[in-house]
Amino acid sequence: MKILTPFFVISIVSIIYSLYLFIIDTTGWGALAAFYIGIVGIFVFFIDMLIKLFNLTYIRIALVQSFLIMLVFFVYSIIY
Repeated sequence: MKILTPFFVISIVSIIYSLYLFIIDTTGWGALAAFYIGIVGIFVFFIDMLIKLFNLTYIRIALVQSFLIMLVFFVYSIIY
């Protein structure tokens, strides 16, 4: 059963946004940013599939992924 998890939503939105950036790029640097955003989206999608392999309930998957998102934001806020 395919369930809508936070990582799945982030990966789909980032892949669509990278395609949008790649299409409307006029300066040349947008293509590079789009490439990296697309790679991040694919990486997050594979992490989502890896977490789903553990056959957890939707609530546990959402909690684990929400914790990972908060951890990334926390580390980012400390670094910058």
